[in-house]
Amino acid sequence: MCVTYISTEKVPEYALPYLFNGDVGDMDEEDLKMVKAFEEEMLDYAKSLLPYSEFGGIDYSLSDEEEESFFTRNPAFGLPCGVRHVDVYVIINNPI
Repeated sequence: MCVTYISTEKVPEYALPYLFNGDVGDMDEEDLKMVKAFEEEMLDYAKSLLPYSEFGGIDYSLSDEEEESFFTRNPAFGLPCGVRHVDVYVIINNPI
């Protein structure tokens, strides 16, 4: 098994507890759908980069723990909001 970096994304702050810990918190149904669609999009992107690999999932890490959130009109998903830079990694079960 290995972990490979695939992207850095501007992720809405409200989604961080879910992505890092699976904590839905105050997210409503629509927010949860958007986060899950984002996860699927990242996995599809990884599959396009590494088509012969078997994937075990996606992992996330803050790009810079010291960085404060900032407002953007173009988050990775959802409406304009406060975001953090998040590094996205794919877990590969059968590295080639």
